[in-house]
Amino acid sequence: MANLLTPKNKVICEEIAKGEDSLHSKRAKALLSLNDGNTQAKAAEDSALSVGQVRYALAKYRSVGIALFPQTAKSDEPIVETVKTPAKEAEAPKVNVKKEKKVKEKKSDKKSSKKDKKESKKEKKADKKSKKKKEKKSKKDKK
Repeated sequence: MANLLTPKNKVICEEIAKGEDSLHSKRAKALLSLNDGNTQAKAAEDSALSVGQVRYALAKYRSVGIALFPQTAKSDEPIVETVKTPAKEAEAPKVNVKKEKKVKEKKSDKKSSKKDKKESKKEKKADKKSKKKKEKKSKKDKK
């Protein structure tokens, strides 16, 4: 699948792939491998992703392009910026960091709401069963 990535996107993927061993770096490695003409299975092996994850990354890249990756990595600006400080202090690099905590909190909220729904369904079923038992008992008592 050569020519999957534009030259600009290839450079961005190479930079992301060099980064920490995150999901985004693995996806970037997979796209680079596919761009080199490798199969999805080989790209999965190269990137430490499953074949399904490689297919997902490829489909997502085809639909949204380089927006598959976080804003800090897809911009034309370097990932590490220098911040000017007052005259006597040295310049310090400022690293853009994705707000992963909020994403994790949202996921945990979804999980807890799913658990709550399951529990309420179980409670409703238990209530229905107890009502049915009471009805059967009252019918037997009447006979």
